[in-house]
Amino acid sequence: MRATTLLVSGLLAIVAFGCADPGSVASPSAPATDVPAADYVTQVNTLCVKLVEDVLEVAGAHPGSYPIAEYEAERPKMNALIAEFDAKVAAVPVAAGERPAAAAFDAFRRLSDETDADLAAAAATGDQAVFDAAIEKRHDTFDASSVLPDLAAAGIACNGR
Repeated sequence: MRATTLLVSGLLAIVAFGCADPGSVASPSAPATDVPAADYVTQVNTLCVKLVEDVLEVAGAHPGSYPIAEYEAERPKMNALIAEFDAKVAAVPVAAGERPAAAAFDAFRRLSDETDADLAAAAATGDQAVFDAAIEKRHDTFDASSVLPDLAAAGIACNGR
C-alpha cells in the first residue's frame, strides 16, 4: 500500500500547487442524468490520463527535491491545466448510479486543493526545508485519508491532479 501511495503521491507532487481555491470546486461534479453507469468513470479516467500526459510535458518529474523556484516557474501553467481539467470533469454527466464515484472524485479534488494551498503557503516562505516538509505532509495526508482508496474503489485512477 505504501508503494502505491508513494507512486500516487509522487505524481501528485508533480502538480504540487494550488490550482484553485479549495472552495472553487463544484460538488457534486454534475447533475444526475440517465447516462449509462460506466460513462462517468470512463470519461473521468480518460481525462485523468490526458492530464498526467500534460503535467509531465509541462513540469516533468521531480524524483528528488522539488526546488521552490521550479515550483513557482511551473505553477501558472499547471494551474491552467488543472483548471481546464476540472472544468471538463464538471461537464461530464453523472448517472444516478455513478453518484458515489462522483462524490469520491469530488472528495479527492477537495483534498488535493487543500494540500495544494498548503504547498503554496510553504513555497511563499522561501524556505526549501519548509516546502519539503509540506510535500511530505501532503503525502502523509493522502496516506492517512480514505480518499485514494475510495477513489480506487469507485474505479477512478487519477494521479495527475
